[in-house]
Amino acid sequence: ALLQALNGPAPQAGAEPLKVLVRPEALEYSADGPLRPSIISRNFRGAQTLYQLAFADGQRVSCLAPGDLELGPGDALPVRFGSSGLVTFPG
Repeated sequence: ALLQALNGPAPQAGAEPLKVLVRPEALEYSADGPLRPSIISRNFRGAQTLYQLAFADGQRVSCLAPGDLELGPGDALPVRFGSSGLVTFPG
């Protein structure tokens, strides 16, 4: 789910696999975001809330979102990738 959302080219035959590190600031809350992972937990931090999210395939990520959202465990948090916070390295 995550790599599909990056809209990158399909891997070439024989290409070396990559691991992608997704920092919390890489995902941004967006009411019309294309990704809708489930909220596992949340940690209120004043103006922001740190959400722990899970995708249907089991991948888990963190996301900082506005602190005034009234969403909790079991709800879907619509997100999209921002312009920073992704790190790739050989897998």
